[in-house]
Amino acid sequence: MSTRVGRAAVALIGVALALRAWVAVSGYLYWDDLILLGRGSRYPLLSSDLLLYDHDGHFMPAAFFVAGVVARVSQLSWAGPVVTLLALQAVASLSVLRLLRVLLGDRAVLLLPLGLYLFGPLTMTSFAWWSAALNALPLQIGMAWVCADAVLLCRSGRTRYATTGLIALVGSLAFFEKSVVIPAVAFAVAVLVARVDCESRPWLTTLRQGRRLWIASGVVLAAWAVLYVSTVQSRIRTPTNLGASATLLRRSLVEGLLPALAGGPWAWAELGLSTPFATPPLFVVGLGLLGLAGAVSATTWWKHRVGLVWFACAAYLAFDFSLMVVGRSGQLLTAELALTLRYFADGGLVITVALALVLRSPVQERAATPRARGRHTVSNARPPLVAIAVAAFLVSSIWSTATFTDLWSQGPTRSYLTTAQASLASHSSVPLLDQPVPATILWGLAYPNNLASQIFRPLRHRPAFSASTTKLQLIDDKGAVVPAHLRVLRTSLPGPAPTCGYHVDPAVETVVDLDEPLIRWGWTVRLSFLSAGPGTVTASFDDETPVTAGVVRGPGELFLRMAGQGTHIRLRVSGGVQSLCLGSAMVGLVEPGAFA
Repeated sequence: MSTRVGRAAVALIGVALALRAWVAVSGYLYWDDLILLGRGSRYPLLSSDLLLYDHDGHFMPAAFFVAGVVARVSQLSWAGPVVTLLALQAVASLSVLRLLRVLLGDRAVLLLPLGLYLFGPLTMTSFAWWSAALNALPLQIGMAWVCADAVLLCRSGRTRYATTGLIALVGSLAFFEKSVVIPAVAFAVAVLVARVDCESRPWLTTLRQGRRLWIASGVVLAAWAVLYVSTVQSRIRTPTNLGASATLLRRSLVEGLLPALAGGPWAWAELGLSTPFATPPLFVVGLGLLGLAGAVSATTWWKHRVGLVWFACAAYLAFDFSLMVVGRSGQLLTAELALTLRYFADGGLVITVALALVLRSPVQERAATPRARGRHTVSNARPPLVAIAVAAFLVSSIWSTATFTDLWSQGPTRSYLTTAQASLASHSSVPLLDQPVPATILWGLAYPNNLASQIFRPLRHRPAFSASTTKLQLIDDKGAVVPAHLRVLRTSLPGPAPTCGYHVDPAVETVVDLDEPLIRWGWTVRLSFLSAGPGTVTASFDDETPVTAGVVRGPGELFLRMAGQGTHIRLRVSGGVQSLCLGSAMVGLVEPGAFA
């Protein structure tokens, strides 16, 4: 690469990384990030429980491995995810630069598609959310690398390009199942390169010259498909509401893609159950539509054989839209989720490649000057108009990034986790009963991954989360460990022993009657007792999984977290306890605040 162009490209990447670093530092852990870190700290790094976990239909063993490493190194600190975000983005940017050099050579014109990729909003929102970036960025890296290797393999015939392309494909598949599209995209790019270069029979030529990569990729995809099907439950849905699907597609195109082509959407909103989603002004939608129509019509008139390039780009974007509709059919907030733009991050790379192929194409005879005729050049374009358009796109994109980051930085997770880490560390001596975190941190449909025992598992300084405790506390909605009390809903009936209540001994199970039956739920039970010695007590509802806890000699109080239903509590003692008198049992729900 020439020194001048190389410096400019590196400078662009540096500025873009600085901008992305600001986005990353302003954000924080969010929803699925907590699931990844919780599971990453719970299981061994190379265990199937971690690597082969079916995460809402996603197969992403490498992403879980990275999460496991980050959980062990940085616990719940945001620094670890930020480092991985910037490292992956740097590799992705350099991979795209390599691809553009293969397509356009060492010419200044490659800075145009490079800037589109680096600053475009389509790739920004998926970067901001760590768990989404662990899917999206490896897909972009693999797609850019394999496309470049496919073109170089067809150009030179060197086996090393088939080898490195295959390695990149395997790596991407380990992070994100959508990487199955990479060989098809690489084949299409190689065909289009041959076509804009005016080679005869580009399809057959590409198929023959790149056969080592295509055959090896087919074998890898077949093996991967077997592993995927055996690991992940099918998430493919047939849309049942065609009207809703049509509305989703329309909004995704009009409010999502078109404004992004002009550097939009400029404005974002947030519903609490999704990352910020686009709410573009009508003016920005019009700019995107005008820019798209102008670019396609102008380049089709100006450049040779680019119609198929734009068609292939549109076909991939249609595939992206269709995949999103199928994947999100029947779920809440579908349109708003689509307008987060993260589902189209790879589409941003495809648009970048399409622009590079258009710029690679020779100028049409009717549009070329005598000097430029037949050459791959953009010298016939009007430099002032191009400079104005590029500057406007960059300013628009940076503004969209700034407005997104402002809203993204207001999430509740940072304050909650910061408070919780300090409070848990200062209350580490007494076990806590498990509880779900607030729905604003991780909603209940993520159960059991939304339990505090899972979320805070990466922390080294914290109390144990247990099914029993002698002191009732909970983590409030702000993340602080506070005293708690039991809101009693059911109580035990008086026991048969006048001075003991219910007499429990190791020989036989004791049945404690409740005043009313319980529905199936997760309950907290308070046992007030007098024990003849230290040991253990085992308690359960009717035919439910028992909970075992330790007791001490003398009077005591024990709180148990028990799931189930029924009209009785069944007790048994062991471990040295010869007898235990149960004065009362109370069942209810835990609420913040000391008992009045």
